[in-house]
Amino acid sequence: MTTQRDLSIFAETAESIDAFAPEYPAGRRRRDGRCSIRACPVIFRSMYAALARLCPPAAVLALVWALAVPLGTATAEAAESRPGKRKPQSVKVIDSWRGTSADGLLKKLAPADGFILEEEKWAKLWKAWRGQEATPKIDFEKQMILVFTAEGPNNVGCEPTLDAQGNVQALAMSTLIGGPGFGYLMLCIPREGVRSVNGTPLPGQAPPRKPGPKRPPRVPGAVPGSPGSSDSPGSSPSGAPGVSGGGTDGMSSEPGAGGAVESPPSSGTVSSQPDAGAVASSLPPVIELDAPRPNRAAWEGATWKKPLVLKSEKDAARYFDGDELAKMTKLVDFNKQVAVVFLWRGSGQDRIDAAVAESYPEQVFFTYKPGRTRDLREHVRAYALRSNVAWSVRDN
Repeated sequence: MTTQRDLSIFAETAESIDAFAPEYPAGRRRRDGRCSIRACPVIFRSMYAALARLCPPAAVLALVWALAVPLGTATAEAAESRPGKRKPQSVKVIDSWRGTSADGLLKKLAPADGFILEEEKWAKLWKAWRGQEATPKIDFEKQMILVFTAEGPNNVGCEPTLDAQGNVQALAMSTLIGGPGFGYLMLCIPREGVRSVNGTPLPGQAPPRKPGPKRPPRVPGAVPGSPGSSDSPGSSPSGAPGVSGGGTDGMSSEPGAGGAVESPPSSGTVSSQPDAGAVASSLPPVIELDAPRPNRAAWEGATWKKPLVLKSEKDAARYFDGDELAKMTKLVDFNKQVAVVFLWRGSGQDRIDAAVAESYPEQVFFTYKPGRTRDLREHVRAYALRSNVAWSVRDN
């Protein structure tokens, strides 16, 4: 309980505060009975002494608050001003054009680096893809064109972002509809601040810097060169021998590796090792197959969460017999592709959808969408994936 003596002590302390900081204006020295702690440490000590005598808990809270707020503000300001740490910003799309073409050969006219900086190339591509439509005027001194395509008559979408190094991250997503032709998307964006697109530098620009490899922490007490040390070949951050550092649970580092997705559908991912030189560029990232019928052994424990992953004809022979095996080996080139076969029993309305993110290598997302009917049917969905494509399975 605050006594009259405590109040008098507080009043005397407040007067001493004004005496300690005569050079500060009244508005800076005291605001509604409080002083600016950041203005003068002496003022804070005087106020703290008064609070300590009135209410010790309040004094502790005042001390914590006085220390935490300036430090927190300084940390946030330092993080924002640190070069290279700015979050990617959305790129303004000035104009966009999308469509489909039944002539798959025209897809080859798309720029290999994914962007256009010249009027002549822009006019040629527009005439090939849009026919007699008037070519939009683009100021290539201030603007540029991003170009995306997808196999089959699919819709393509993209929301590009610009990072602190001037690199435009433009990963296109598309539907997955089988058939001839291709779908395309062209975006006109500002050129200001752009140095590269998906890591490919613009003319006269240096490629964006790549972050150096993170060195795993050294196990305390480990001898350099031993399995537990960070400089030991084939050691993990935990020091376990024979496990490559930087691995992720549920991930596979072998090209085209996969198998059962053991983790939950929302996070289960099987990733392949990108190798642009080992895979023919003419192969699409994914092709839905006219699925052969597997043998009964393949149905043991079958679920959409754990598709069969066939990396060779030998793998295919375990689950397909006779003509069905011949059909599978004809549809899939196991030197360049991996077969992913989904088997499950469920509603007749069940389906598996696939979408492609056009990074390089591309990523394929398989999504299971359950039906509402109660009939129980056997479903088979098979896909051939280019061997350097990353893919994952998830629930809707």
